[in-house]
Amino acid sequence: MTVQKTLKIMPLQFAPNTGDTNEELITRDKLDVTIQLEVDAEAAKSLLPTWKGSDGKTYGYRPLPMGPTGKPILLVNYTQERDVDYMAGGGYNELEFYLSSEFVGENAWDFQGAEYNGAYGMFAVLLLPSDLIPLLLGREIMGTPKHLANVTDLILEKMFADDEAKSGWFEVQNKNGGAFIAGCLRNIEAIPYEALDEPLPEHTPLPALEGWGQATNVEPGFKVMLWKHIPAADWARDLADVSYNIAVTLGGEKGELSQPMAGDGNIVFPNLLDAHVHPNFSLAYEAIRNLVEQNSFVFPGNVLIRHYGNAYRAEDIHITDGPRMPGA
Repeated sequence: MTVQKTLKIMPLQFAPNTGDTNEELITRDKLDVTIQLEVDAEAAKSLLPTWKGSDGKTYGYRPLPMGPTGKPILLVNYTQERDVDYMAGGGYNELEFYLSSEFVGENAWDFQGAEYNGAYGMFAVLLLPSDLIPLLLGREIMGTPKHLANVTDLILEKMFADDEAKSGWFEVQNKNGGAFIAGCLRNIEAIPYEALDEPLPEHTPLPALEGWGQATNVEPGFKVMLWKHIPAADWARDLADVSYNIAVTLGGEKGELSQPMAGDGNIVFPNLLDAHVHPNFSLAYEAIRNLVEQNSFVFPGNVLIRHYGNAYRAEDIHITDGPRMPGA
């Protein structure tokens, strides 16, 4: 059945978009480098938002253990997207930080005809695209925490004659060309396609904590989870902001374009970011840098490189436990 959806985006005089929620926006050429780092659960809490509910309990997000030794995972995803539908065939690069998390809502929500008050997935902490189109669409429609940056193309090659495998790197640069984030890759080799069929690492419900809300019915499937903040933009009257928690169902893959690869990797921070130049995302950046430098653990084979097609649908996005006042 075709479901008509009306979506109004800025500027208003462009008129709303109306269409089928099943219609796919396709990226025909997507290259991902996924680096997984185990992180300390207590230290990772600084990346996740929570709030006090009307019953006095705490709701929101907390780190979800799922790494090889039972620690939460900071997933660092570098992507080169080309031949993108909504960019008229253009493309961009992006570096993304996600943290494995459990979400517990104060109120239940409906998903595919059933009610849930919990979800598991990767909470979006910071995304750095190289183009304004994915930045504006991601921030406005889904509330994705995006900030424009110069993200270089991936370099992946046999750098030394004695190397049997490939090495590589990518950078996120400031306006002067200095790298403030860099990915370092080693021992990158082809792996069988069958390796992509391996299930996600197991995760179990987090234990009940005093003063913390409990997920009694968890939405099925692993999600990308977001906190969409909508400012009132009327400071003179001090109107309240509103926010929504959002879950995005994973999927929509269009098949592999080349051989998947795997190896070892890490993230480094060659230059400090000037908080005076970038005040609106320096706190998130510093929290990530501190977590990686002081409380992260690299494990062998923590890098996966895929080259594939991908698709997005409006139907894959839904609200969990909202709307609400962010400061409530």
